[in-house]
Amino acid sequence: MEATSLDKSLIIAKLSDLPCLLAYCDKSSCLSHTTNNEFIEVGFYLPVISVLLNDPTTESAPDVRRRIYSALAFILQHHSGKEDLELVINLLFSGLADPDRSVKISAGYVPFRWFLMHPETPPSSRALAGLVRFYALDNKIGLGRAESIFTKLYQFFEQSMNPIRETLLITVGSMAK
Repeated sequence: MEATSLDKSLIIAKLSDLPCLLAYCDKSSCLSHTTNNEFIEVGFYLPVISVLLNDPTTESAPDVRRRIYSALAFILQHHSGKEDLELVINLLFSGLADPDRSVKISAGYVPFRWFLMHPETPPSSRALAGLVRFYALDNKIGLGRAESIFTKLYQFFEQSMNPIRETLLITVGSMAK
């Protein structure tokens, strides 16, 4: 049975809400709600995210892909930090290479102007930038994990066309805020 666009929207909305619900977070400041994250693993969400992203109808719907990466931002900001996220990081980089600019930005960084138009989504909803900020909370271990992301960002920047480079610069700049 094929999922309709409405079904996908509902699933994505629930994916965005679930990590905050599990972490007792009100979505106002996800990174400050880390005390209940010890059992939240990103790997549990990957099968659903993969199905949604690889669905042939999703491939033609940039808005759906953008919302999937926004949901992933909430998941990443509430995960335990105990698992290897190489698959997730690769997923984020595939989003950064998406032909649609809104998907690229959602995978890496969402500018403040977007939040003025979408007040229901708090500013912490940034996938790759949120992951780096999460790692920054963990001092030395987090520094090593973030370093590998920056190495990959540098390599990706060298191999990419200018529209992707623009998004990468915005993403890296947002990580410093």
